[in-house]
Amino acid sequence: MLAYSDERGLPWLVEQGAQTGHGKRPWFISSEEKARGLKEVDDAIEALEALARLVPAEADVVPPASITSAVGRQILASEPRRFSRIRLGSRREVFVQVRAALLAAQPKRQRDQNLDALFAQVLARPDDDTPRLVFADAIGATDPECGEFILAEVTIRQARRAGRAADPSLVTLAAAHLRRFSDVWANGLPKLAEAWSFRGGFVEHVELSATQFAAEAPKLFALAPLRHVTLTGLEHGLGSALAQPGMQQLVALTLKGPGDLAALESCRPLARLEVLDLREVADARAPGVKWPRLRSVLLPGTAAPDHQSL
Repeated sequence: MLAYSDERGLPWLVEQGAQTGHGKRPWFISSEEKARGLKEVDDAIEALEALARLVPAEADVVPPASITSAVGRQILASEPRRFSRIRLGSRREVFVQVRAALLAAQPKRQRDQNLDALFAQVLARPDDDTPRLVFADAIGATDPECGEFILAEVTIRQARRAGRAADPSLVTLAAAHLRRFSDVWANGLPKLAEAWSFRGGFVEHVELSATQFAAEAPKLFALAPLRHVTLTGLEHGLGSALAQPGMQQLVALTLKGPGDLAALESCRPLARLEVLDLREVADARAPGVKWPRLRSVLLPGTAAPDHQSL
């Protein structure tokens, strides 16, 4: 029964942690998932309660003779205290809390439909803070930490763009939320990119090989309002990467490693690009490009740029 309780309840404990960042953020799931989760967690609680009833009134643990299954005996041999009254009660309480979280979970479909429409505006206008603030206000009703994080990051960036120091309390708040929830809020990008970073409340920067970027670009630009891309592995796929439609919204492009940069001069002009960072391309020379907004080409030996205010 102990193994059965783990089999039924632990997946939902893990799922709750993944969806809420192990915090108090709401849990959004479909009605079908919610019903299945409640049934399986109830099964786990019932199994633990049945085990607890086997503990004699004058004892603290389930008598070994009452444990008859092969799996149960293996657990008894390796972790006998798991059959104690205290451990059974504490594990039951964990699953009771998961059950309460499931009961409080909100319908995913309706919430996501509303937020998807607002997120589409963020993607369509990556340089505009207004859609981000609208999204922050909407998501803050059910996910306060996310709303706070977006608002804090937008405010921080606006201060830096104006040449002012950011409010230290906002910097601390944003960093704390990011440590807890970055994977949750990255919107699936960790599965596609080698590295990523948040700016203005959303993932704006990704790093991956030119070949991988060319293959995944449609997905990447559908998952985040990307404005800065770092490409590695320039020997292959740079031309294909530069040809991706989403490149037209970039304000910064960083290239790393050896490779032929001729593709820069033959590609379609990157209309919004402001910074071209070639500091980690050996023997790089400034390409002969005349893109409308390009104001800085960083070559080896140049000081590192501050992309936070772009």
